[in-house]
Amino acid sequence: MALVEHGIIIEVNSVEFHSGAEALERDTRRVSDFMRAGWTVVTLTPSMITQDPDGVLDLIRSQMAPQRIRTSRRDQCRWGEDR
Repeated sequence: MALVEHGIIIEVNSVEFHSGAEALERDTRRVSDFMRAGWTVVTLTPSMITQDPDGVLDLIRSQMAPQRIRTSRRDQCRWGEDR
């Protein structure tokens, strides 16, 4: 999920889709690409969301602080490319 106006990507990782060497490589490259383009990436697990939804919201809100918003190359991010 992207909160475009705040430059935040929210990613939910689970063992089902994020395990193994290939998945680790793909996911790390994708997150690095977002960060290089100026996005803040908030990574969560399903249990974080279900067990501590208020904590998750606090984490996301903390990344929405005005001082964290900056000009970037967000529009140049290679969204769906798996390299």
